[in-house]
Amino acid sequence: MVDNASIHTSHKFKEKIAGWMIEKKLIVCYLPTYSPELNLIEILWKKVKYEWLNLLSIMNFKEFEHEVKRVFNSFGQEYRISFA
Repeated sequence: MVDNASIHTSHKFKEKIAGWMIEKKLIVCYLPTYSPELNLIEILWKKVKYEWLNLLSIMNFKEFEHEVKRVFNSFGQEYRISFA
């Protein structure tokens, strides 16, 4: 499943799809446009950005980087997403 980002709709990417179907038995399916609720990375990033990051304590890029790493290192233990 891929979204409609320009990299996924580019001529080069589309040229590769037929080869992937044969060589890797891979089928590429596009998500409907404007449907972030179906894109798992969008759901994850929304949780990170609005619930798990402590944005008020971040004063520079180094702190931001550290906070993002902390969240992703804790994903699956401290931070979870339930789709039920």
